[in-house]
Amino acid sequence: MQFKTQINSQIENVRVKKRIIFSLLAIILIFMFLFLIYENFRMEKEIDRVVGMRARVMKDYIRKVGSQTRALGLSITDYLTFYENTPINPDLIKRFKNYPNLNRFGIPHISRENQEGSGPDAGTLTAVGSVHKLNPSLLKEIEAALNLRGQFESLTEKQSEVVWAYYLSERKFLYITPKFKDENYYFTDDLYAEPYWTQANPIANPAGRQIITDLYEDIAGKGLMISVSEPVYVKGKFMGVAAIDIGLDAMQRILESGDCIGRSMLIDENGKIVAKPDNFALNDRLPFSVFSSILESKKSFFLQKGSFWIGVKIKEEEIWLVH
Repeated sequence: MQFKTQINSQIENVRVKKRIIFSLLAIILIFMFLFLIYENFRMEKEIDRVVGMRARVMKDYIRKVGSQTRALGLSITDYLTFYENTPINPDLIKRFKNYPNLNRFGIPHISRENQEGSGPDAGTLTAVGSVHKLNPSLLKEIEAALNLRGQFESLTEKQSEVVWAYYLSERKFLYITPKFKDENYYFTDDLYAEPYWTQANPIANPAGRQIITDLYEDIAGKGLMISVSEPVYVKGKFMGVAAIDIGLDAMQRILESGDCIGRSMLIDENGKIVAKPDNFALNDRLPFSVFSSILESKKSFFLQKGSFWIGVKIKEEEIWLVH
């Protein structure tokens, strides 16, 4: 009888120990589950914080470049409006170099001090035609463009991420900074085939709004870039575009700022990748289902193709930051 009692007692002890062990395991599993939920929540918050910071910096950067570009365009418009009937500066024609064999003329080096070949770099002017056959209205427009030299100098001096700043006229002249290293560069009609013109001219952009171009390869060999292009109108007439070209370096630095899981990138309104920290090719794009979800999602995070994504609008109908 005593033996049976001992056995029953041992069995009960084993049962108690099992219950304790199972209870402890259950508690551990619950704690692990809660910890995973907490870590997931913390990770989402951290990603949201870092991506939000990147988006704010990118918005400020794009807005700043947009304001600078608009200032260039308004300077041309105001000059041609307010100084329409004033005499042309007689020294202007004296500064032109004529290339009669090429039907071109220009100023290879422009400085703010108006002294060719000296002072801070303010760019190059190149145009179609001859200095001996210039009408006053074209000269006035060239004079208005050259009035940008102070802004041009400031852009290239203090903002290294500006690859080019320029005014391209419909009347076949270009004023651009920094100046071309190739002294033999002259105006070509190829300039009118690039996105800063084809996407901003009245045919493609009848509303005359400022545009951010698709990513494209610079014809002057400075790599992939986008342009912020401002159509210039005077009394309702389209004159040309003022534009600032942005290389990938500045955008990549912003996309890499902070530290969180995943990768950030910029995409345009067609889902094409504009910039991301690692290598990519021109015309690479997000899967259509992901891009559609970014446009339609009302939440910070959404699940698509087995991954979590975040999409933040940088500029209405033009640029998004995607993580």
